[in-house]
Amino acid sequence: MTRSLSAILLVLPPVLMGWATGCQQDQNQNIPNRVLDRPTDVVLVCADRLCEDLDGDGSKETCQAVMQPLDVCSLDTGSCGSDNPHVIGFVANSERNEVAMFTKCANRLVDLDVETPGYNFVPTGILPTSLAATSNGCRVYSANVGSCDLSLIDAQGLAPYGISLDPAQDEPSTLVSQILPRRFDELAGIWRPLGARPGEIIAVPTSLSTAPQIEPGTTLDPNCDPRSSGSVYVSFPTCNLVAEIDVLSGNILQSRQFVADDEGGITLVDTGLSPACPVECPAQFVDGLPGDLPSVDQDGPFPQALQLLVPPTLPDGAENEPAYDGERAIDSRSLFVGGLGSDTLIEIGIDEDGQWRPQNNALTLADSGGIKRIRISPAATRSGGLPGGTSKYIQFLYVVAGDGSTRVVGR
Repeated sequence: MTRSLSAILLVLPPVLMGWATGCQQDQNQNIPNRVLDRPTDVVLVCADRLCEDLDGDGSKETCQAVMQPLDVCSLDTGSCGSDNPHVIGFVANSERNEVAMFTKCANRLVDLDVETPGYNFVPTGILPTSLAATSNGCRVYSANVGSCDLSLIDAQGLAPYGISLDPAQDEPSTLVSQILPRRFDELAGIWRPLGARPGEIIAVPTSLSTAPQIEPGTTLDPNCDPRSSGSVYVSFPTCNLVAEIDVLSGNILQSRQFVADDEGGITLVDTGLSPACPVECPAQFVDGLPGDLPSVDQDGPFPQALQLLVPPTLPDGAENEPAYDGERAIDSRSLFVGGLGSDTLIEIGIDEDGQWRPQNNALTLADSGGIKRIRISPAATRSGGLPGGTSKYIQFLYVVAGDGSTRVVGR
């Protein structure tokens, strides 16, 4: 995430630079006005333009987009028709209920339907606010605040539009599917809609996902198979909930509800598959509203901000390289959570199999006015003396507080 945010200033087309710098006047802007309307988030993926010579002399070839990890892409990608990895970005265009696409090679937004006037993007749910991309670049997810659902975007299917290839699908909207978060109603014995507005979303690494795996013996396409299992971590502020959700079924896989006590502290309750939330999108309940759902806890922390810590993926052959000592020192897995209703930063430990641990750590940030964003740094070298047994590496959490300050927390 830190890499994506630092790189974005180099790859954003002019229309996005206007968003990144707030409401500053740009007298040199030469693009159509209001192409983007209230953009809220951006993610990057990497697509390799891979071509095969069919006749041996280069006169006839077939090309396809092959998704790669983001670090495969470089900032100097050449033209969009060159056979090398290209940076592709997705932007939540919240006011128009869609996600826009841009490429570094063209340095501009991608019009997904050139025969229709204006820029055309992919439709999602209502008010897409937070985006996440899988590490292999195959999928992009959006959390849609207005419709209480999530969208799954086929990034590989959209990539050809941006790198001078013929897309397999003529209609980009077919490359988007909706995910309806669902809780298990233990009393009725059925899965019901959660009905809560999502906050932030994180794509769970394959190694940590607890989503049901595909049946043994099933052969998957190594280049982005839509049948591949996966999950996302999502915060639901009004429900005071954080949950892992299966992206194929929408079912909740595990969850924690944040309950405020009388002394201002927070207790995490393991609500498993069956958290109960105040209904914010009643239209999802086609058979009528259940009668046992709670009202909004006005004293809750309203968790929104999420940040996942996992051991970094090292390049091949880097296991014994001194340059990667800091990365190798990161051997823990945690989900950090914060909300505007509390000054407490929560750390949920994660086992190697992806299960959330029952114990958690908490740190109160004095007079912070709540927590808006959480980001984590790479490993850094400690300065000064080292107590016996202390690692010489340290990481920091950068916490954007509700009062506008940024708190730096060592871990």
